[in-house]
Amino acid sequence: MEPGRVGTFSVSVGGDAIEADIWFRAFGVRTNSGFLTGREIGALNHKGQLSVTPRLNVEGHRHIYAIGDLTDVAEAKMAGFALLHAAVVAENIIGQIGGEEPKAEYQPSPIPAVLLPLGPTGGVGQFPTPEGPSLLSVEDVIAWKGGDLLSGRFAELFGTA
Repeated sequence: MEPGRVGTFSVSVGGDAIEADIWFRAFGVRTNSGFLTGREIGALNHKGQLSVTPRLNVEGHRHIYAIGDLTDVAEAKMAGFALLHAAVVAENIIGQIGGEEPKAEYQPSPIPAVLLPLGPTGGVGQFPTPEGPSLLSVEDVIAWKGGDLLSGRFAELFGTA
């Protein structure tokens, strides 16, 4: 079976058969941080990430922040988390401009989150809640991401809608 095509298939892993309805070929992730090499911002870890404080300052730098994949925050590197990082950093920069100490801190959730659209009319999702993981309905996944892969949200954010 070709990857990315709907249809039942089975693979053998360690003697056990795993069956599924669709196969997504994935090759891993590499942080795009080469542009930081040779700059006096901080050492990159083995994943090419910067060490950050809970306020998302780069370690050792009061006025330099990092968000998203560049951070060594222990969580999946997903756009939704980068948006949460950006809100924390924006609040801290606004505070610094006003002469205050940064106060906002980012706390990664111990519960994984995922929004996986499967075309514009399907998908699965899970969000963290105080009671534990909550499965999302197909309608919620479509409303959040599946209909336009968040492009409408960003068009509105950047005033191009």
